[in-house]
Parts: sequence; structure tokens; C-alpha cells
Amino acid sequence: MTEILTALGLMFLLEGALYAAFPRGMRDMLGKIAEMNDGQIRRLGLVSAT
Repeated sequence: MTEILTALGLMFLLEGALYAAFPRGMRDMLGKIAEMNDGQIRRLGLVSAT
């Protein structure tokens, strides 16, 4: 259980660092994702998970 919590904490740390370092880039990326259809987002998620 400790490993899972450590992994989640590290994931949140890295995600937060991206928003802190590149706020404009993250905003632009989220805008592009908002314009995608559901199928494209699913494929993006599957590719990211592998």
C-alpha cells in the first residue's frame, strides 16, 4: 500500500511541476484536448497508458 501512495504522490508532484514550469503550454494542451472527440481522447489515453 505504501508503494501505491508513493507512486501517486510522485505522479502529483510531476504533474504539478509541469503546470508550474509551463503554465501557458499546459493551458494550450488542455484546450486542444477539449476540442478532441471522445474516440481521440480514448486513443490518447490508451497510448499514454502503455
